[in-house]
Amino acid sequence: MTLSDLVDAIASHVGIAPDTAHKALGVLLNFLRSELGPGTFGKLESAIPGATEMMDDAPKGVEETTGGGLLSAITSAAGKILGGNAGEGVNLVAILNGLGLTSAQIESFLTKAIELIKEHVPPEVIEKVLATVPAAGSLLGKLLAPGHEPAAE
Repeated sequence: MTLSDLVDAIASHVGIAPDTAHKALGVLLNFLRSELGPGTFGKLESAIPGATEMMDDAPKGVEETTGGGLLSAITSAAGKILGGNAGEGVNLVAILNGLGLTSAQIESFLTKAIELIKEHVPPEVIEKVLATVPAAGSLLGKLLAPGHEPAAE
């Protein structure tokens, strides 16, 4: 699967523009890079076509998608209350929301992105992602559970 195929598959599934899907994938990969050790993330990055390009093109914080303001303040407060990994998860969702994705689209995006990542990454890397990132592990575990149906598009 090429980068274009990956982006198009996600854009079509979620109902967003390919440019938005490209940025959203970069946001997800940047989140995983910040949470995983270099060895685990290196395996993930090398398995996904165009990963480095997507991460370089992605907004790095809420301010880049929303201009800051209330959403940035809420994200910061949530991070302080919930702790490190949970705060980063909140930041991930806030950036995706700032790209224009609704809650249902974020769930659909994460479901499809993880499904496609699983096709390219060895199972032991997915296990490390889930074990290394407890807050994301809970979310990803839910998304990877058999019979999970994403929210309507």
